[in-house]
Amino acid sequence: MAGRYQGRHEFTDVDARTHRSIEVFWAPNGWFWRRSHGDAVGPFATSTEAYQSAKLSLQLATRHS
Repeated sequence: MAGRYQGRHEFTDVDARTHRSIEVFWAPNGWFWRRSHGDAVGPFATSTEAYQSAKLSLQLATRHS
């Protein structure tokens, strides 16, 4: 898609308790995120939306564990 960044971003230590990382990446149908050893979640319209979803998911998982 013209004008749209296509790539991958890895964020380490997103979850301070477990030191897990997440990956935000582009696929032909949108942006996705996944934990280092997990299934992809998405699609999202932007990488920011995917990142925010990942952060919220990790925060909720931390509260329930």
